[in-house]
Amino acid sequence: MPPEVVVSPVVGVWKLTAITAMGQNFINDCKRKDKVEVRANKTFTITSHFEDNNCEIQMSSGTWRDNLNSTFNFTVAGETQVFTLTSDNSLTFSFQQDSETVVYSYTK
Repeated sequence: MPPEVVVSPVVGVWKLTAITAMGQNFINDCKRKDKVEVRANKTFTITSHFEDNNCEIQMSSGTWRDNLNSTFNFTVAGETQVFTLTSDNSLTFSFQQDSETVVYSYTK
């Protein structure tokens, strides 16, 4: 029998469901179209939409790795962002902007 292949829980298509800062959700119809497609071969594609530009699409691809503690490194063009798989099955990442923490939340 071949060995069992374990697929990471991060593999799949994740849709942006919230952009939060200062306790408020700033997502709009344009950003609701954003998604991350995470593949088992350790690659991913992010599809983003720019609300300033009639929802113009930008796609980026890169690689990811499992840090084995519910966090994952996603790297595009040499820049790495740490995503966290939360207990409620959201995939999130956060960054600082003007001394505020901004959190992007994705769900399958």
